[in-house]
Amino acid sequence: MANILIKTEAGQRELRDRAVELPRSARTLLVLVDGVRNTDELLAMVKGSTTKDVDTLLQAGLIALAGASSARAAAGAKSPPVAAPEAASPAVKLDFKELYGCLTELIREQLGVMKAFKYTLDVEKASTVDDLLAVARRFIDDVQKQKGDSAANMVRRALGISH
Repeated sequence: MANILIKTEAGQRELRDRAVELPRSARTLLVLVDGVRNTDELLAMVKGSTTKDVDTLLQAGLIALAGASSARAAAGAKSPPVAAPEAASPAVKLDFKELYGCLTELIREQLGVMKAFKYTLDVEKASTVDDLLAVARRFIDDVQKQKGDSAANMVRRALGISH
């Protein structure tokens, strides 16, 4: 049975600080954990990810199972994802920080370092969720042209962007 995962406070800090050395697939999973998607959905969204990545994040205390025991909650492991609804566009479910991190990881994963360079610069220049969404939509179009509808739909789902 697939479990719903949530980011802990430590997971939120890790997205900001990048203090823990994580495999790319585990870091991308961490970015995508939103308290809504289950383990199977998350693993399907990240190419090359396995349950080992989920275990790594759980053991590091960066994510927790939704509805975890009160002992874990008391330790700060059951914090819901931090969202900034006033800063988020209604077309996307992620706040600026999450969208930034997820988009950056997906660009590298889908296009490789060389092709991703121009997108990475555009992501760095973005200062609002709407700026990031504009980059994301161009990126999705390129993924669709290069890799097809299935890959483009995966990127859309990962970013929480509807058609």
